[in-house]
Amino acid sequence: MQTADPKIFKAYDIRGKYPKEINRKLAFQFGYFLPKIIKFGKKPRKILVAADTRPSSLILKSQLIKGLLRNKISVIDADRVSTPMLYLGVKQTKSDLGIMITASHLGKEYNGLKVCRSNLQIISGIELRKYAKLFNQPIVNAPILGKCRKKDLLNDYIDFLLKKANFSLKEKIYCKKIKIGIIPPTTTVKLALEKIARKIPLKINSASAQKNKNDFAIGFDSDADRIFFFNNLGQPILGDTIAALIADWLLKKHKGKKTIITDKRSSYLITEIVQKNKGKIFYSRVGHSFFKKEMTKRQAIFGNEKIGHYYWQVLFYVDDGIFTLLQLLKCLAFNQMPLTDLTKRYQKYATLPEQNFQVKNPKEKIKAVRKHFQKQSQRTSLSDGLTMQFKEWRFNLRLSETEPLLRLNIEAISKTILKKKFEEVKKIIKQ
Repeated sequence: MQTADPKIFKAYDIRGKYPKEINRKLAFQFGYFLPKIIKFGKKPRKILVAADTRPSSLILKSQLIKGLLRNKISVIDADRVSTPMLYLGVKQTKSDLGIMITASHLGKEYNGLKVCRSNLQIISGIELRKYAKLFNQPIVNAPILGKCRKKDLLNDYIDFLLKKANFSLKEKIYCKKIKIGIIPPTTTVKLALEKIARKIPLKINSASAQKNKNDFAIGFDSDADRIFFFNNLGQPILGDTIAALIADWLLKKHKGKKTIITDKRSSYLITEIVQKNKGKIFYSRVGHSFFKKEMTKRQAIFGNEKIGHYYWQVLFYVDDGIFTLLQLLKCLAFNQMPLTDLTKRYQKYATLPEQNFQVKNPKEKIKAVRKHFQKQSQRTSLSDGLTMQFKEWRFNLRLSETEPLLRLNIEAISKTILKKKFEEVKKIIKQ
C-alpha cells in the first residue's frame, strides 16, 4: 500500500511529483475512497473523469477509474480534455463529481487531481487532507461494482461556448480582419480552436511568442484553463491588463451595478475602472477554489487572477482560456481597435510580471518587508499575503500555495519609481 504524504494536499487541489508523491497506487486508493467520503444524497452516483496531456496523466486516470469502479457508481471517461471542458462536461452529463488529472501550470514531473462537485465548486486539497488517514488504509476484497463508459465532450463544449459568446454579424465581420497566432497548444485545444475558427470564422496561424507576424498571439497552460496574450511584437501582455480592458467593456455593455472580482496581485487600475463605471469590486484570495466561491457569493459577471485565469458568470463561474479569447474578440469588435493599440489605454501604471524568490524563511521575509515600509503605507492588508499601498506605488508579497516560492507583484506611477522600489523590496527579501 502507498502512503499519501499530507503535503500533497494543497490549498486548491492534490498535487505532487510523479511517481514519488503521486503515482498509480495512490490514484487507485483515491478512486477507491473518494466515493466513500463525498456525500451524494439520494441521487445516482455519477463521476466524470478526464486527464490533461502530460505523460503520466493517462496512467493515473486508468488507475483512478479502476479504484472508482470498486464502488457502486457510474464512471464517464472523457479521455484527454481541458479542465474547462471537464467543468462544462459535469453540467452536460449531470455528473455528481468531476475529477481532472492535472498539475495545471507545473512542469511535466508533477501531476495531481482537481475535484469538483456538480455545482462546479472545488473540493480543495485542504478539505481532503482531513481524510489522509482513510486514503492510507489497506484495501481488501474490492470487486468491480460500477460501470464505465466513454464520452467525447468536444462538440458539446464548442456549441456551448459559441452559444454563450453569441457573436453578432457585425462582430463576425470584424473578426475576419484579425490574424491570431497560436503558440503550439495541446491537441484538445487545437481541435477546439480549429472548429471554432470555421464557425465564426477566424484566421488562426501557428506562431511563437518571439516570431509573431499576427495581430496578436495566444498560448495556454497544459490544461487550458489559463490563456496568455502577446502583442504584435511578441511581447507578453500582462493578465491584469487584459482583465482591465475586458472589465471596462463588460461594465459599459451591462449598465448597472455589476460586480467584478480580482486579486490583490492585479493592478489597482482594475479597481479604478470598476468604480468609474459604477460597478462593484471585491477581492478574492488567489486560487480557483477561492475564486469560484467568491464569484458565486457575489454573483459577479467576471473575475480575474493576474496570472491568466479569467472567470465567467455565464460559464457557471469557472475559468476558461478559449472562452476568454472569444470574449476578447467581442471586446475588440466593440472598440474597433487592434489589441496592441487597445492595451495602451490600460497601461496607466508601470508594472512588472510576477517576480519569484526562493528563500529559506519566507514568513520572516514578509514580516521584515512589512516592518520596513509600515510607517510609509497608506493602506495595509493581510487578507492574501502582504499588500501595501502608497501614494506613488503598491505591492503584494505572498507565499506560493503550489511551489516553495515567495511571489512579488509591484506597480508604480512611473518606471523610475518602479525600479527604485523594486530594488528596495528585493534587497530586504534577499538579505
